[in-house]
Amino acid sequence: MIIEVIFLSIAGTVLSIVIGSLWHAPFWWAGKLHMEYTGFAALSKTEQKKAIKKAKKYMWKIYLIQAFLSLITSAFIAFVVAQTATVKAVSVYAPFLYVVAIWFCFIFPIITGSFLWGREITKKMGVQKVIADSLHYLISFALVTAMCILYFNWSVIIN
Repeated sequence: MIIEVIFLSIAGTVLSIVIGSLWHAPFWWAGKLHMEYTGFAALSKTEQKKAIKKAKKYMWKIYLIQAFLSLITSAFIAFVVAQTATVKAVSVYAPFLYVVAIWFCFIFPIITGSFLWGREITKKMGVQKVIADSLHYLISFALVTAMCILYFNWSVIIN
């Protein structure tokens, strides 16, 4: 089981990074909101190019740290799904309940609190940013959970 959890942790990390990259892409509403929140959208095209060039020097470090954080989360989700897969009395879909509860009880309050006590932004942007960031984590957690459930319970689900 430990090999499967490690494999799913790495796969979940990759999936989380792909989801996060798409979620914060400039063509998506959350990406546009993020650019506005960071002040990047207010910069001229020349200033944006300079900022991108400057950020490229240390961006790999940020991605590496985020990959490690995603690995921790994916490992936890894979472990929970693996443990519930061994209990026949528990529904194969129970991990979704656990993940939503963790998101609602921990992630959502932490993200909301960081905006309440963070930098000054408009109320409208704050609400939108909390929703965007919270949904990003909920969707990421749900897809990693779905991947793990499919892996551990494929025969149960198709029958």
